[in-house]
Amino acid sequence: MRANPRSGDLDFLLRDASSLEGLDALLLLRPSGTAVAEWMRPQIRKEVLCVMSATMLASVDALLEELQGRQAAEVLVEADNRRFVVLRTHDGNLLVALASHKVPKRRLVSTARDLVTRLARAPPPEEAAPAVLPAD
Repeated sequence: MRANPRSGDLDFLLRDASSLEGLDALLLLRPSGTAVAEWMRPQIRKEVLCVMSATMLASVDALLEELQGRQAAEVLVEADNRRFVVLRTHDGNLLVALASHKVPKRRLVSTARDLVTRLARAPPPEEAAPAVLPAD
């Protein structure tokens, strides 16, 4: 588990959910793509997954806003041998789950939705303390 120092108590939720066999990554992101907390297999580049997840959701949102006047609450992408789900959390952050196609779609989405519900009950992430410069 690699956790951002600001993750507070969120890492235990991700670690618990990461027990799903076939899961490659779980991330809690700000809409900008900045990680609040994350769990992922070592071979996955966090920077790519974070930025592209936020970009993908922003692209889908732009399409949906044009077509139906609202943003997506949930996006599921299936490509080759991977499933990728992005859900909005109660506070506007994004939960990203990436798994092998061997994980049933229903199970991946259900796990992600359950995690979003649990995140709504978790304490908010701690903000980074401002840097304190030494007095001259």
